[in-house]
Amino acid sequence: MLMIFCSWPQLCLLYNNCYIWKTKLTWLDMSINANKSACLRVGPSYNSACCNLTTLHGREIMWTDKVRYLGVYLVSSKVLSCNYGLKKKSFYRAFNAIFGKVGRVVSADVVVELLKTKCMPILLYGLDACPVSS
Repeated sequence: MLMIFCSWPQLCLLYNNCYIWKTKLTWLDMSINANKSACLRVGPSYNSACCNLTTLHGREIMWTDKVRYLGVYLVSSKVLSCNYGLKKKSFYRAFNAIFGKVGRVVSADVVVELLKTKCMPILLYGLDACPVSS
């Protein structure tokens, strides 16, 4: 996945009018997969409507309000922010699965150690990508 941080006019210039970009992709026999690509706006005009970008094969790259990048959901807003809701859900799911199997059989120390080794990495992965407000 390619992430490009630039303004809207710079993005249009880079993508639609850049001859080098298109010839390099063609020369490498590569194309942009419009199903796996998305555009996300961050900044004061994040909720403004934009026209979609078009790939070399005529497919459109849509604008979305959230994008998953390496397991972290980036959210369209005035400042760069992330959505950690799915990470919390996965954390609770993993902990409930572990606690449901061994909760009353083993000591509390074992449950805490399993929580630290198996569940905390789910919650902490990619946490340094975006600031955490609370």
